[in-house]
This record gives sequence, C-alpha cells and structure tokens, in this order.
Amino acid sequence: EEGLARVANGGEFDLVVSDVVMPGMDGPAMARSIRTVRPDLPFLFISGYAEAQLREEIDMDNVHFLAKPFSVQQIGDKVAAIMAQR
Repeated sequence: EEGLARVANGGEFDLVVSDVVMPGMDGPAMARSIRTVRPDLPFLFISGYAEAQLREEIDMDNVHFLAKPFSVQQIGDKVAAIMAQR
C-alpha cells in the first residue's frame, strides 16, 4: 500500500519488484492499481509458489516472475534483462 501511494503521488520508478503474496493488498491487486496511473511500469514478481499456480493472477503485460529461492546474481540478471527491454 505504501508503494502504491508513492507511485500514485508522482514517485518516479523504473520497475516494481514485489512479492506476490503480502498481507493486506496482494501483488496482483497492487499492480492493477498502479497500472491505472502508470500503465507502462514493468513488474517483477517474486514468490515461493510455482509460476504456473500464479500465472492467471499475474497474467498482465510487462509482468515478469522469479521463483524463490534465488541468488543475488539471478535477481540482478532478471532486473537487467527487464530494464534492457525498455
């Protein structure tokens, strides 16, 4: 909810990295809300659940996924690949 407020209040971000499952607002709900003000903002969701289990919830344009556990190298590579697409 704090991240959503920051984006909605004009915060400049290049990428949102978020867990899918969170207390309160989950990642997909947050993404849908952010997309109303920043439709082009890419998302990288991370989760301990299998991507196939979450695919329907996160089936949006410019949404990426990284399964836990991951290394610092893996998340760095994934972020670099997403940013290279911009």
